[in-house]
Amino acid sequence: MNIIIAMDYMSRVIIAFLLVSFFMSLVTFVFFAKDKANAGDGGYYRIPERTLLFLCMLGGWGGGLFAMLLLRHKSNKSRKNYFRVALYISAILWALTLLFLVIYKFAGPKS
Repeated sequence: MNIIIAMDYMSRVIIAFLLVSFFMSLVTFVFFAKDKANAGDGGYYRIPERTLLFLCMLGGWGGGLFAMLLLRHKSNKSRKNYFRVALYISAILWALTLLFLVIYKFAGPKS
């Protein structure tokens, strides 16, 4: 607990950013897995693609990419290319945001 108190503000922001991404990735992976399981049952209840992409945009891009690789979900249909592109764009945006936070921490204004 003392370590967190002793950290500066930007360090806490970066850690919070990474924690949100990690937990959202877990949630997103579960949603992808549930959708994959439902797809095998004849599609009784499918999770809409916009919901899956929204979870990826909220920080679950890692879980989405992992689910695409591990479960082979939303990965082998050429007509679903927009889904992959949107997922990659969300991953790039999150990576750029993290890069900005790290650069700002080390090269930003000193107070």
